[in-house]
Amino acid sequence: MVTIINEAVNQGLTQKLSCEIFGIAPRKLRRWANPLPVRPRTAWNKALPHEREAIEAAAWLPDLIGKPVSHVFVHGHASDKFYASLSTVYRVLKAKDMVQPRKRWHRNASYVSAHKLLDEGFSLLCYDGTQFKTDSGIIVWAIPVMILPQRYLLHIGHSMIGVSASDLTQAVKEAYALLPEHLTSKLIAHSDRGSAMKASSTRAVIKELLGSPVHFGRPHTPDDEGWIEAFIRTLKHHRDAPQ
Repeated sequence: MVTIINEAVNQGLTQKLSCEIFGIAPRKLRRWANPLPVRPRTAWNKALPHEREAIEAAAWLPDLIGKPVSHVFVHGHASDKFYASLSTVYRVLKAKDMVQPRKRWHRNASYVSAHKLLDEGFSLLCYDGTQFKTDSGIIVWAIPVMILPQRYLLHIGHSMIGVSASDLTQAVKEAYALLPEHLTSKLIAHSDRGSAMKASSTRAVIKELLGSPVHFGRPHTPDDEGWIEAFIRTLKHHRDAPQ
């Protein structure tokens, strides 16, 4: 473009008019025609060669062989041998093939989602626990139990200290007693993987009550229990919470 505009100027056209034809400012044309030299830029916090050598040497210490990268990071700061971030220590050791690759969570292909269970005609009895702090400073735990796909709140159990397996099963029993009989067929309990939910006593009681095992969501995937999580959020922001 610079060459074309220069040829147009040599043939009698003004530089301003030539730039207007191409939709650029004359100042930009002059900057393109005379570019400034690019100076190499070096990050001020880039690890220096002797720091990289110190990181590598620390990883070979007998007390640190086989330890997590965080141990090497702490050793460098405690011994004044090097000062670098944890990610920098990881990159230096990874470049030398001295660390194991980070494990990434892969979703289980055989997992049956709650949506698929609902599409197949099952009803889900969802439950979870959340805590409230009253005006007097007392911590109260609420255990809402709802049924899907109706999204109907059956019951809210309560606990004072924490959600134990007995508190959870009691809330489920009280909710099941309020459940209409025509909704008890093809009913499956659905929850996350909390300690009270995974307890053997909880699973045994619910299996005996519903006649089916408990269906759990995937680890570290709260979206699998999106219905009860959304209800808990609404519950926390209700004007009468926590009464």
